[in-house]
Parts: sequence; C-alpha cells; structure tokens
Amino acid sequence: MIGEPERLLVDERAEGIIVATKSGDLLYFFLSDDGFELRQTFRPFQDQPQPHIASLDFLLGEVSLVLTNDAGLNRIFSLYVKSGETARTFGLTKELAVLPGGAQTYAPSVRNKAFLVTHEKTASLRYGTSASIRWEDSLEYPILGSVLSGKYHRMILVGADAKLHTYDLDDPHPESGMKALFGHVWYEGADQPKLDWQSTGGTDDFEPKLSMIPLLIGSLKGTIYALLFALPIAILGAIYTAEFMHPKFKKVIKPVIEIMASLPSVVLGFLAAIWLAPLLVDKVPSLMLVIIALPTAAFAFGWLWSGLPMDYRRHIKPGYEFIAFVPMMIAVAIAAWSLGPVFESLIFRVNDTGDFPAWWRSVTGWSYEQRNSLVVGVMMGFAVIPIIFTIAEDALSNV
Repeated sequence: MIGEPERLLVDERAEGIIVATKSGDLLYFFLSDDGFELRQTFRPFQDQPQPHIASLDFLLGEVSLVLTNDAGLNRIFSLYVKSGETARTFGLTKELAVLPGGAQTYAPSVRNKAFLVTHEKTASLRYGTSASIRWEDSLEYPILGSVLSGKYHRMILVGADAKLHTYDLDDPHPESGMKALFGHVWYEGADQPKLDWQSTGGTDDFEPKLSMIPLLIGSLKGTIYALLFALPIAILGAIYTAEFMHPKFKKVIKPVIEIMASLPSVVLGFLAAIWLAPLLVDKVPSLMLVIIALPTAAFAFGWLWSGLPMDYRRHIKPGYEFIAFVPMMIAVAIAAWSLGPVFESLIFRVNDTGDFPAWWRSVTGWSYEQRNSLVVGVMMGFAVIPIIFTIAEDALSNV
C-alpha cells in the first residue's frame, strides 16, 4: 500500500474503488475477472506545495472525481482512454476557480453536472462540464452541511447557528453559456477538449453538447456545396431559356421549374436522408466524374455544333437545339456514372486499391459519414435552383 488511507469512494456498481492517502496520492482499483486490481496511482496536486487532498467526491455519473486541496484548489479528473492505452484511467480535465480553503461540505446535483462546495462561510455552486461558477457568496454564518434538491431548484445549508437556510435556485440551463456554445469543452469520456453538438441522450447522467461551431460550419459547408451545384445549372439554364429556347417550349419549361420551388423542404430533407445519402455513400467518385464530364461535354458539343456547316445545322430549327443536346448529355452522364469505379481505382488509391472513404480518412484525417454536407448540398441545390432560375430568367428577359 502506498501511504496511509484517509478517504475511500466506491461507485454504485461496486466495480471501482478510489482510495486517497494522507500523502496526497490516489489509488484506483477496478474489478476484473481475477478480483480487484490496482489500475492507476497518481497524485492530483503534485505540482502544488500542498498536495494533501482535502475533499474527494464523485460527480453525477461517477465518471469524474471532484477534488480540492488544503489551499482550495478545485480540480476535476475524469475517466477516459489515453493515447496508447486500452483501459480508462483518470486524467485532469477541469481546473475551477480557487476556494478560500479545502471543501468542507460537498453536495452534488442528481439532475445535472452541478455541485455545491463550501468552506467556512463561503458557498460556491459550480458546473462540472463547463467548469463555470454558477453562484458564489460569503454568508454570515459558518456552513456545516449542504444539499441540492432533486429538481435542482433549491439549496439547503446547515449553519453553525443551528438553523436550516433554504435558498431558491433558478438555474434552468447551467450546461449552456458562451464557452459551451463557442468554445472547446472537455466532455466526460473524451480524450481532449472538443467542439461537439449532441443535445439529447439516453441516460440521466448524459452531458448535452451544445457547441454551435459544428452547426455553423456545417451550415456554411452545405450552403457552399448547394451554391456550387445550383448556380451553374440555374444561371446557364436561365440564359438558354431566355436567349435561345423557342417561345413555344419556354411557355412550358418555365412554369414547370417554378412549380419545383413549392416542394417542401421537409420532403427534400427526408429524401436526402433516406434515399440520396445511401445512394451516394460509395458513389462520390462517380458524382465527381459526372460533374467534370457534363460541362466538358457541353462545351465540346457547342464548339462542334458551331463549327458544322449550315447544311447540317439547318435541319434543326433555332430554339430546338436541345433536341440533339439533351440525349447527348444523358448519355455522357450515364457513361460518367458507370466509369466512377474506374476513376476511383485510378485516383483514390489506398493500399493498392481504389477506396474513396479510406483515401479521404487517410488524407484529411476526418471521418467519412454517410449523411454529410455533400448530400445536404446536392439536395438543397435542387431546392434553390427554381428560385435562382426564375430571378435570372426574368432579369434576362426584361433587360
């Protein structure tokens, strides 16, 4: 045994035991098939002149430890898998504001990651996830005991004056704040601070992850992809409709495209998630090849058509060129889509095989998800094409 035991914690499943020694060491025992084994030994305040542990308690969920030393330094250590290891061990994840001294009472919330610590006349309500101070005050009486209500709406303090002091607590969203919305937060189980969005969970001790950065970046990515997809199609289509298409066809094409604007965004989102995302998950190289091939074929066809003698071109009336153009474009799109696997095997090679998802992960270091911003961009591109087309066509026809 390392030092003389002074404090002991046992989790509710009796799988983990935390022992604090008088010398300031923590011993973490974990129940394995062969019994309890010493999994970790560390000193939480080894960098301080006063390493002695004044208080040791679990945070809600029993994945994190809340500790203070005699000088009032408040730290949180959480279980996570460190780099190069396979088992979860404790590591420093939070450094909170200093108390006047070591915590003498500790009251955790059973509703969220908040906890109340006191030292003599000072009471401080803190939130573990964001390491923020929700409320702190110096009272008129020394505090002997404290408790937070189950609904996190009331605090009760036991004073040295032999009275119960009840306080109403109005803190409905302690997990929110500028740091939670826009800063890196070290969540329980994570091996580093992250920008995460995940507002719901399946257990009572779940931490809502409210970072707005992934939502903002995702929205910008989806918007950029949608514009890259929609602008060329809508503007070039408007130019052709306004300047080259025969009026007889224009009377039909323009209303049909404008009716597309009435498609509900909910329906488009459903189609994107259920139909388009599984379709594109392994067809990104095919889609890229189609995007490259169609404009190239269109310019090549236009150049060849303009170079044909008039004896050939006069067989198609002005404004009817799309009758020859559309079948060619459909054939090019089908051919490019079919050649996608060949394009993937030539360009996106990993371990001597063509694998775009593996290539993406190895080159960028980012995950490759089925429902991604590209899917959003393609489907939202369809949603905005009618609007851009109508505005551009009206402008070209009226000016």
